[in-house]
Amino acid sequence: MDAQSAQLAAESLPSEVALLDATGKIAWANALWRRAAEAGSAEPLAGCDVGTNFLRRLRERKTPTAEATAIGVAAVIAGSRSRFTQDLDSADGLRRWMLQASPLRGSSPGAVVIRSEITERPPSAPWDLQDPNEIAERIARLTPREREVLKLMVRGLSNREIAEELGVAYTTVRSHAQAVLEKLEAGSRLEAVARVTHADLAGTMNSVPLGIGDQDVPVPGHLGLFYDAEADLRRVVLEFLRPAIDDPRQGIVFFGPPGVGRSMLGDLEADLGRSLDADIASGRVLVAQTDADPDQLLENIRDALATLKAKGYEVIRLFGDVKWGAPGFPPPEDALWVESRVNDILADTAALVVCAYDVSRLPDKALIMGALQSHPIMVIGDWVSENPSYLAPADYMRAFLLQMRPPGASRGS
Repeated sequence: MDAQSAQLAAESLPSEVALLDATGKIAWANALWRRAAEAGSAEPLAGCDVGTNFLRRLRERKTPTAEATAIGVAAVIAGSRSRFTQDLDSADGLRRWMLQASPLRGSSPGAVVIRSEITERPPSAPWDLQDPNEIAERIARLTPREREVLKLMVRGLSNREIAEELGVAYTTVRSHAQAVLEKLEAGSRLEAVARVTHADLAGTMNSVPLGIGDQDVPVPGHLGLFYDAEADLRRVVLEFLRPAIDDPRQGIVFFGPPGVGRSMLGDLEADLGRSLDADIASGRVLVAQTDADPDQLLENIRDALATLKAKGYEVIRLFGDVKWGAPGFPPPEDALWVESRVNDILADTAALVVCAYDVSRLPDKALIMGALQSHPIMVIGDWVSENPSYLAPADYMRAFLLQMRPPGASRGS
């Protein structure tokens, strides 16, 4: 994906985003970042206009947190770290942000920096979940980073040991660990680990190579991917599925409107230079399709995953091409409902589901509400990152889908 498409996606994020060049200078920033700079606030990182050297501005603050952030971001730019995360507090201590840096893929080094405000979560409810399926639903609400933290908690690591293992700040891990307890509604980390282990769900914390961007991601995983040309789509299909092609322990699903999955399969065979007929005959490779009825579309996804799970595949990779308006694809609101429900059906399945969105053709609502707000992980070009815009299914339904009304309808209708 080119820089213009990446910038288009970044403008849709409800977070501040900046692109740094090899020297640490801000080469581009989205509107939210620029507005924070124009406000002249004394808050951390505010005032960093386009053209400012981000690393130098951090070091000028001469605080331990600013220096640690400068070192971490510089390591990402240099390629010695695959990502960096740091919590930041406001001057009055009343607001908090999470800063994330990932490598900028391309001909020259750089970094993508995202600053997202951390909002307070509601008090945790009493722990009364006994059904493993209910616990799996709780686990599905965790972000990829929180899932990593839980996995290491299950191994018995302390917060400081987890911080060393992940290469992030202790305060960052402490924040994630607290979020894990709250989302699992556990009174303590021991209670959270006991419930997960008792439900035999600890294995769902495994990570596997994504294939795109040379990064590992936790399974199960639901990823929103942006592409801007058929050639770009064809490339990422090959990268995503290559780890599974020669691994008999992994199953593969091509998913899309009628004919699309079969077309993707044909392109993959051409790129590989060989047929996958034997894998199709054995049932390791499936071609499934969407349906105009959203319930049936969701069942088609569920059935494909269940079929491969029953065959004993350790990892299932499903690649779906989202084509709003295509024959056999539901209306926009129904398609968004389906996306919000995919996270639930993945809870007890070791599956990676990639939903690909064409930024050159799809409307803003599809890109923002479909790709950004219903996928825990975001993929733009070779940039793979935890998605700060992700909303858990219940929050997604309440905040957006229930507010949709036909044009001209009143709130009382």
